[in-house]
Amino acid sequence: MRTGLEWTLALICMALVSAAIAGCGSGPARTAPPEPTSTVTAAAVPTAAATSTPTSAEASVPTAAAPSPSSGPETALAFDPSVIRGTLGNGLAYYVRHNGEPRGRAQLALVVKAGSVLEEDDQRGLAHFVEHMAFNGTARFARQQIIEYLESIGSALGADLNALTGYDHTMYWLEVPADDPDAMETAFRILSDWAYAVTFAPDEVELERGVVLEEWRLGRGFGSRLQDRLFPLLFGDSRYAERSPIGLPEVIEAASAERLRDFYERWYRPGLMAVIAVGDFDAEAVETKVRRHFAPRPEGEAPGGAAAGPAAEPPRFSVPDHGPPRVGVLTDPEAPGTQVNLLRKVPPDAGEGLAAFRRTAVERLAFEMLNARLFERGRAADPPFLWAGGGREPLIAPLDVVSFSAQVDADGAGPGLAALLEELQRVRRHGFTEAEMDRGKASLLSSAESAYRQREQLPSFALVQTYVRHFLWGGPVPGPEAEWELYREVLPRISLPETDDIAASWSLPGNTVLLVVRPERDGAPPDGELAAALRAQLEGADSLDVEPYVDAFEDVPLLPAPPEPGSIVAEERIESVDAVRWRLSNGITVIAKRTDFRGDEVVFGAHSPGGHSLVPDADHVSATHAAQLVAGSGAGPHDAVALSKLLAGREVWVSPYIGELFEGFSGHGSPEDMEAMFQLITLYATAPRLDPVHFSTYVAGLRSFAEARASQPDAVLFDAETAIMSQDHFRRRPLTPALLKELSAERAEAVYADRFADLGDATFVFVGAFDWDDLRSLTAAYLAGLPASGRVERWRDVGVDPPAGREDHVVRSGTEPRSATLLVFAGEMEWGRTEALTLNAMGSMLAVRLRERLREELGGTYNVGASARAGPLPDPEYRVYITFGSDPSRAEELFNEVEAELDWLRGGGEQGYLDTVRELMRTARREMLRDNGFWLREIQTALQRGEPLAEIAGLDDRLDELTLEQVAAAARRYLPDDRYVRIVLLPEDG
Repeated sequence: MRTGLEWTLALICMALVSAAIAGCGSGPARTAPPEPTSTVTAAAVPTAAATSTPTSAEASVPTAAAPSPSSGPETALAFDPSVIRGTLGNGLAYYVRHNGEPRGRAQLALVVKAGSVLEEDDQRGLAHFVEHMAFNGTARFARQQIIEYLESIGSALGADLNALTGYDHTMYWLEVPADDPDAMETAFRILSDWAYAVTFAPDEVELERGVVLEEWRLGRGFGSRLQDRLFPLLFGDSRYAERSPIGLPEVIEAASAERLRDFYERWYRPGLMAVIAVGDFDAEAVETKVRRHFAPRPEGEAPGGAAAGPAAEPPRFSVPDHGPPRVGVLTDPEAPGTQVNLLRKVPPDAGEGLAAFRRTAVERLAFEMLNARLFERGRAADPPFLWAGGGREPLIAPLDVVSFSAQVDADGAGPGLAALLEELQRVRRHGFTEAEMDRGKASLLSSAESAYRQREQLPSFALVQTYVRHFLWGGPVPGPEAEWELYREVLPRISLPETDDIAASWSLPGNTVLLVVRPERDGAPPDGELAAALRAQLEGADSLDVEPYVDAFEDVPLLPAPPEPGSIVAEERIESVDAVRWRLSNGITVIAKRTDFRGDEVVFGAHSPGGHSLVPDADHVSATHAAQLVAGSGAGPHDAVALSKLLAGREVWVSPYIGELFEGFSGHGSPEDMEAMFQLITLYATAPRLDPVHFSTYVAGLRSFAEARASQPDAVLFDAETAIMSQDHFRRRPLTPALLKELSAERAEAVYADRFADLGDATFVFVGAFDWDDLRSLTAAYLAGLPASGRVERWRDVGVDPPAGREDHVVRSGTEPRSATLLVFAGEMEWGRTEALTLNAMGSMLAVRLRERLREELGGTYNVGASARAGPLPDPEYRVYITFGSDPSRAEELFNEVEAELDWLRGGGEQGYLDTVRELMRTARREMLRDNGFWLREIQTALQRGEPLAEIAGLDDRLDELTLEQVAAAARRYLPDDRYVRIVLLPEDG
């Protein structure tokens, strides 16, 4: 589990810190990063509590609010009528809703308005430690019994069972079978115990202490140093500046069971809690369960717990305003590039009426338009940045952040900041244009309509997040039907002055923070000198001379001239996957499977044998980047900017690719926009373009990434793994500045042209909610007209093979006292789906066993993983990966434990582990069967392997027939003690 703060940092430093902070919790969090252009909604897992006002001890001047657009009276919006809401007599809130996706499953969550900001000085880290202890013993569940039980019914730790600690809240969630009464009852007992009856046995506290410390260790490095530099700038002398959820190691080391229990009993109170249940169940019956399990004193609870008595009112802490801008520079040896981050602190908007909804819509529209301008400026000749974007995110309870970030080259901090300031001043002084407004409205309305069409297929976890956000922060929750109507009503009435006002507020003085992050580099100006120069730029922003934006856009057809149409010459029904196969007049094969999983989604993929395996070594680097260069350059007569404007309001995306063995296309779109999807395929196949300006920017970005990569510990580790496992194969060289010298625009363009010159041997696969007549018509009109001259190719095995024998390697990188161990078993195998399933089950059994031993019993690691994969192309091979992080002094000890568990598996293992893994695989499979992407991948993979499509449906039978003896035999076959590679990453000093 992680802190929700991680995803806010990912927005603030998107290109630099996608997973910089290891976070706070007990396993990997199931979340998604925020969307880059629709950034006024909360992060996928919330980062802040609902409200916060200053106490007398920490008063501040209220943060200046951005101007609110005129929107009439604050008309209350009804809460989503499909949700049953209520509050128990003890103050606990609940949200219950029936939802059919995933079928037969229920998502349950407990949210507590208590996080690290409530800790006293000698408690820093206890909120997170308490969260860990909830999995290590309650009144009705002994140590690890919760995890073991849930895994036995198909709920995986991390994906379906997890928790998260933030500054202002703690959240627990789990997923269980909704159609199993015993599982549902047990799940509510677990939630109730987490709320009221965690036991904090002293021996369990000692065991878990090591895990929490290892999580702290895992989070050290660039991410923690970024946090240490950024948050004082944002928070000033607020309590938030010194209450990171991960805490202090000295507090964690000394924390007693009694001290943990004190924090739990003080803050885990019903009046600070909400229970959220969404799933494929009878909502009224589940509401009854909530009332029964979370009443003031749940039956069977141990007396004297947190369920008794009224909730203490928690103190609320503010973030003081500041006047002059705060400027910081972080020069860090592990920074993966140079980035400029301009941040403005704003108060949250927790209103729940029509005016609040309208304010959000206006702000989304303003960001949509400004981000389009930043994209356009980044595509000009000699651009001032490699990437730039802006958005708004909640950070902590009293604070949202409006952020504008730009990825720049090594010396580009000044020019990058200047460009951001110019665009902010341009919109402040001159506003947006009507044409921009029309495109922005079309895009937002299209997104809203897509959400409405898929309202019956929303995953339950997404709905849980919506209700979590409401409990913590408020905000309108009208439901998808009402929301669609609101957008249709509100968007057309938003005026340019409203968006201009909100955009102008982004440049107001006060509450501004600038942080530049950069790698260490010889000759770079000192941090103080750079900070002073940047401060001068900020202070002079109001005097910048900026002209109004000129919208150079011609509304022309996407495809200037359609191809000569062909025809469908043969049709065949494929009963095993409920699909059809068409043969086209130019030789192309199309397989189409219609589904009802997502009401507004069609996904597709295409592949043709060959890939860059057929290009000579001299062109290999150019070939690996050719498709990305073409995709980023636009299509046909349209450059990337013109193409983005042409596609505004259309839900469609298409991209070419050139892999090692195949080339082709991938994409998705709304059924309404399928013709645009087919037109893009035609343009990328018949009229590709490679823009010299985009080539220069693309190479500059790669060079920046490559220069920083050598100082990033994880990159050093995995580059070493690639080199060792490929035996330094020419085509597996890591990305370096020297390698980029081989990247040629001319050769990339030539390789692309050759790879897509003849698509007669290509296969296209479409899956989704298409109309059959539309798909037939578009296939004949576009795909059947693609170039084909009868060329038939086959990919080439380039001869990348793992080493034989046993190898041990040590690599050194980083300054923090942490290590990572990577153990890889690899070699040849007899390919078959049953054999691959056996290998997969073996890896999953090993993962469960290693977690129990290395983490839970020894407290030696926060995260240990094992996985196995196999495939027949280009030749049948397997790989098994085992990874764990630890204190460097314990790396050898834990490796010896891994070897002991390998012996356990080779010697026969235990049936209970196979039963657990079998159920986990079945559950995951049932959910995947209702995913369009799953069917696309499975059909494409089977076709590429030359396997019958009927093989896709055979997993359940193969699982039923799988035996423990087969798994143990596979372990002896694939995990030999005399053939593996071990790589240990250690700090540079030590």
